Amino acid sequence: MTRAEAPRRRSVLAGALAALALTSVLTGCDTGNAQPPQAGASVRRDGGAVADADADAPRTYVALGDSYSSAPFVPVTDVAGGCFRSSGNYPSLVAARLEPSRVVDVTCSGADSGDLVGPQRVGGGEGTVPAQERALRRDADLVTVGIGGNDGNLFSRLVCSFSRQQLPQCGSLPGTGDVDGTLARTRADVTASLRRVVRRAAPDALVLLVGYPRLVDPSRSCPSLPLRRDQREQFSRVEQRLRATIRTAAARAGVAFLDLWPASRGHEVCSDDPWVNGKDTDQRKALAYHPFAAEQRAVADLVVERWERR
Repeated sequence: MTRAEAPRRRSVLAGALAALALTSVLTGCDTGNAQPPQAGASVRRDGGAVADADADAPRTYVALGDSYSSAPFVPVTDVAGGCFRSSGNYPSLVAARLEPSRVVDVTCSGADSGDLVGPQRVGGGEGTVPAQERALRRDADLVTVGIGGNDGNLFSRLVCSFSRQQLPQCGSLPGTGDVDGTLARTRADVTASLRRVVRRAAPDALVLLVGYPRLVDPSRSCPSLPLRRDQREQFSRVEQRLRATIRTAAARAGVAFLDLWPASRGHEVCSDDPWVNGKDTDQRKALAYHPFAAEQRAVADLVVERWERR
């Protein structure tokens, strides 16, 4: 890419991601190609144990999921066929730490549970990508899946219900009615998709359903998330119910659930040390309503810890 082409590429990418921000408030994608850990994607912590590549490293690590796993703008983002996958997402960090023989990261912005098992239409005029499950092989012994928040556009609907003046694109989305029905369908759909993932993975693979971090502290507001107290309480209740929904789906599918709520307490959008961005995209840090690098590092730590004590 020439120096003159670079600003144009960044502009196109920023525009496409801005359009995606609402449709993937908690969302994932698939290139289907094996990818080695990206250079510079992570820095090993001083003194941190590194798995022995011959003894304890996964043979094949496959990462599936939505934009909380692809992590746009954390920091360098590849269009990735319309999936907008960053060089610093937690799959890249896990791969750099564990050094598996083979890494396939097909996380994709905009994915819901149906996109694990069927083609996904992606943003940026890129068309469709294959079902994420196609990345799995019988030698996969570590699989992470971050999915569920985008099913039924639940969180996009919730954000839009509080932000219609700021986000005119919200006019095409329904409100927050029928949360019970949406969560019931999410539980069933995530369970079914996870069962397909388990069947396609190696028999002894560690499959982790990665939860979502806390976004809202009902007691705090800020310019990045200017909600009234009642709105914060409603948002928080839905977050908690989604957490319970995907935890149940993991149990029914027979996979491990990686709960981010304990670790993310005190790191909500309006906290002093937020792990998730607020309403304004920062092209150097994170897409609106999406995780910062600190959150991705925390998730990577938890995945590595869970692998090492399997």
